[in-house]
Amino acid sequence: GHQDQHGWQEAGQQQRRQGAQGGQGSQQGGWAAAGQQQRRQGEQGGQRPQGSQNTQQQCRPQGPGQQPSGSMQQRPQGPGQQPAGFMQQRPQGPGQQPGGFTQQLPHGPGQQPSGFMQQQPQGPGQQPHGFMQQLPQGSGQQPSGFMQQQPQGPGQQPPSFMQQRPQGPGQQPPSFMQQRPQGPGQQPGGPTQQRPQGPGQQPGGPTQQRPQGPGQQPASFMQQQPGGSTQQRAQGPGQQQGGQQGQQRRQGQQGDQKGGSYQQQGYPSGQPGGSSSQRGAQGDHQRGPRPSTGSAVSQRPSTAIIKRGTLGRTGTCAVNYLDVDLSKMPEIAYHYDVTIVPERPKKFYRQAFDVFRKKYLNNAVAAFDGRKSCYAVDKLKSPVEGDVEVIDRYNRPVRYTIAMKETDQSIVELSSLRSYMKDKIYDKPMRALQCLEVVLAEPCNKNSIRAGRSFFKNSSNNESYKLGDGYEALVGLYQSFVLGDKPFVNVDVSHKSFPIAMTVIDYLCDGIKFAKSELQSGSCNSKLKRAVSFLKGINIVYEPPKCFATEPRVYKVNGFSQQPANVLKFKLEDKLMTVEGYFKSRGYALQFPNLNCLHVGPPAKNIYLPVELCRIEEGQALNRKDGSNQVSAMIKFAATSTNERKAKIINLLRHFNHNTDPAISRFGIHIANDFITVTTRLLTPPQLEYYNKNFACPLNGSWNMTRCQFLKVHQKQHRWAIMYLENSVPFGKIEDLSSLVSRQSKIVNVNLEPKADIRRFRDERNLDEHFKDLKTKKYDLVFVVIPTRNGPSYDVIKQKAELQHGILTQCIKQFSIERRMSPQLVDNVLLKVNSKLNGINHKLKDDPRTMLANVMYLGADVTHPSPDQRDIPSVVGVAGSHDPYGASYNMQYRLQSSGTGGAREEIEDMESIVTEHLRVYREYRGSYPDHIIYYRDGVSDGQFMKIKNLELRGIYAACSKLKINPKMCCVIVVKRHHTRFFPLTQPHPKNKFNNVDPGTIVDHKIVHPNEMQFFMVSHQSIQGTAKPTRYNVIENTGDLDIDLLQQLTYNLCHMFPRCNRSVSYPAPAYLAHLAAARGRVYISNARLLKSPKEEYQKRLIVPEFLKTNPMYFV
Repeated sequence: GHQDQHGWQEAGQQQRRQGAQGGQGSQQGGWAAAGQQQRRQGEQGGQRPQGSQNTQQQCRPQGPGQQPSGSMQQRPQGPGQQPAGFMQQRPQGPGQQPGGFTQQLPHGPGQQPSGFMQQQPQGPGQQPHGFMQQLPQGSGQQPSGFMQQQPQGPGQQPPSFMQQRPQGPGQQPPSFMQQRPQGPGQQPGGPTQQRPQGPGQQPGGPTQQRPQGPGQQPASFMQQQPGGSTQQRAQGPGQQQGGQQGQQRRQGQQGDQKGGSYQQQGYPSGQPGGSSSQRGAQGDHQRGPRPSTGSAVSQRPSTAIIKRGTLGRTGTCAVNYLDVDLSKMPEIAYHYDVTIVPERPKKFYRQAFDVFRKKYLNNAVAAFDGRKSCYAVDKLKSPVEGDVEVIDRYNRPVRYTIAMKETDQSIVELSSLRSYMKDKIYDKPMRALQCLEVVLAEPCNKNSIRAGRSFFKNSSNNESYKLGDGYEALVGLYQSFVLGDKPFVNVDVSHKSFPIAMTVIDYLCDGIKFAKSELQSGSCNSKLKRAVSFLKGINIVYEPPKCFATEPRVYKVNGFSQQPANVLKFKLEDKLMTVEGYFKSRGYALQFPNLNCLHVGPPAKNIYLPVELCRIEEGQALNRKDGSNQVSAMIKFAATSTNERKAKIINLLRHFNHNTDPAISRFGIHIANDFITVTTRLLTPPQLEYYNKNFACPLNGSWNMTRCQFLKVHQKQHRWAIMYLENSVPFGKIEDLSSLVSRQSKIVNVNLEPKADIRRFRDERNLDEHFKDLKTKKYDLVFVVIPTRNGPSYDVIKQKAELQHGILTQCIKQFSIERRMSPQLVDNVLLKVNSKLNGINHKLKDDPRTMLANVMYLGADVTHPSPDQRDIPSVVGVAGSHDPYGASYNMQYRLQSSGTGGAREEIEDMESIVTEHLRVYREYRGSYPDHIIYYRDGVSDGQFMKIKNLELRGIYAACSKLKINPKMCCVIVVKRHHTRFFPLTQPHPKNKFNNVDPGTIVDHKIVHPNEMQFFMVSHQSIQGTAKPTRYNVIENTGDLDIDLLQQLTYNLCHMFPRCNRSVSYPAPAYLAHLAAARGRVYISNARLLKSPKEEYQKRLIVPEFLKTNPMYFV
């Protein structure tokens, strides 16, 4: 395991010694990396590094008259001396401020943020600052620090330039920028990777490189890093490189630090995740050539011991993972590249490859992914090319030419999966897993509709469910290989909406509810736009009349014509003819001649078809967002108990019958037919403290506030008003709302004036006038009734209130006023109101197990537009706490490009966002935090290192500017997975969905053996099977104990201010989701013609409003 024996006390003594000498620098605590000992033996000339020994590094101050050394140039070291540091910088003079800006309120006196990499000289007794300082590491944790990364696998980003290796006895201490050794196929290390000198070796120059392993690129001294150094050609072993050029460049960059005050809101001038002054002219960091990925995994045995949690009552449950027997799997498989022309239609690719396999590959067993890849256990004839023909459903031939050849790295080491199980290697055998994913899908591809990793049975099996508006829900099997302490197959039930295969006439009658008489008369033509949102972009089958003697054809719908078939004309043989006339001339009389035609095919071409001759093609897996009606109906259909869900999964497994498939058998795979069982732990829920030391105890994930009042409210009475659209709601209903809010607010201790000012508004302009008047008269809160129809929407109200006038609003639907008004409804609204008015509803009872002094909780989320709205930007939301209890938060939002090749998940502007959160925290608490616990939502597994490299870098840079060094813990919150827990006991009468109890944790067997990871169910599911949240700890510089972190995470699930229930993931992440949703509201119904940054600048929140009501967004 990784251990750091120094701790803060010794680090402080070291820094005090530096202060006493009048010097300045960055102090690095070393750590032991036992897992690297074997590799370093033999490199060091017989020296054996000791895993427990650490080395502190000190930047030596230069005396008067000394020449500055090059960036990595090292002075001869005497016994016990430390080499000079690379990043030593001069302190900035007064008034200097870095570039980069955010939504800022005025700074208090004396708050001057510092430069990006700058270190302040330390006086006696001061604790060291700066983001490059290391915190002590706990067992099994990866060492932290700015830029530090875990070992890299094939194709991953290079490790950061701040990482260090431990020293063995007799070794010269490495330079400040020394890197850990790289595994095969990894990207080069940081700019100044050096190897310690063994006996008989010549001392290397400033950038002496160590020899590279297979597939490695040589690490170069000046290789560009984000926010830092420039790049030069990499040197071979023993080559020297001048250090002063890099030193001069860095000094030049330091001279570019910008002074001046913060701007109110916005983005840094350079790239995200570093100092804006150092980033401005650089853009993305350069990389060398992509290394070979021929090795299936980096064969480095992991010696990390990940500590697992111990708290809670133990139990057992089933998990929807299947054991996989790989004992008969061969050592290797072969990977082939498949090219099919023409590219369309793609839906016959599998049929065509099957014909190709039988005709040209001697009927060899092979697994084809349906696109470009084929895997086989036996070496196939290659290259090979041939023509094939398949027959479509209308008995028409479809011809393809297929070519197959070996890939550049054709051998896939399936044995790497056995090594993973046996040796617990850190790197995941991704190539072998990709191969097995394709093999696993073989039995499912033959008779199902595929959407991602799910396979849906056809609706002909009478298992579909009508969702309304022309959609039906199909049931499918989700399957995927996952890595726990061994490979498993994760299986789950999937539900997806599909357009119902029916005639377009039937859709207009059943989906849109037109009468046939309306279609025949054409009176519905003006209303056909209601059908366009459904029909546009889907495939229809045009079935010509039998008298035409032609085959059906498939087209994509663009919309409807402007004229009916008996009026719409087109040119045929230089004559104008109506659509109706054309069909009549060929012997077919249209039944709906007065109905507009469908416009199909390429939009530029005027292809119009009579609606009555078109039907919707079956089995279309559309990539579009479901409407609210479909979502409600889908939840009702899919929300089943754990028992029903398991029965559905087992039935689907029997239907596809994996173990009888030839490809799965040939690869030596055998899949179990029942779920695995795991040990669980049940955490104790926290007690919740209300006003006057009253406590509530959650039971099954919820509690009530009987005889409890909100913990903190403002003493002054708040002036409040109610506004509603005139003639939308009877005035008596509004009076009832006013009196009910007034009565309930006294019960829960929200300090509102006894009576509300009730106002009517006529339209949006009149709404503006009222908002302006209420703001002038200093009203604190306005309830706005959202009209059901013909009035301003929620989005419009929030835009006007928060971006234009700066007045606090609480919206209530007209439906709730008319039909659902009750004390319970108003109590739920007052939960939000008190938080918006800067009150605190409740806090966690003090618990020594989870006590962290001076901690700031951060939550972040990025919401993306649906796949058919890529012109709309993604919205970033970041929430940060500013009170001692983790109950009060402020928010920042940003807009960033959603991308074209897949949405960009990482947050670009993290530095300025966190700088503002830290400023607000200090304003409320009087000091900066000692701990930052960052819950990051919405990140897929493949993006963890991007979060570490970009977002954590931004957080560290923000801390560095403020000359603080809080301990950092970053937890990725993953909800997009298919892991479910199934109790082994009979359902309780009050738990009709038979879910596991809130607080259930699983942190072994189904988690990666070398990662700090756990699953937790923290809520009681209201509908259906509860989804556990998976937590991945990717940074833990404060060495937080896993028991503390798990209990703290569970406790924070009870701090969501909107309800008296524990939620499915911690409040900081949930509030970040609300912050991003509010940013989405701000760009609703707007034409976004400029860049996301410019559009954001047009939508700044009123500063005084943001300062007064930081939790306005809940």
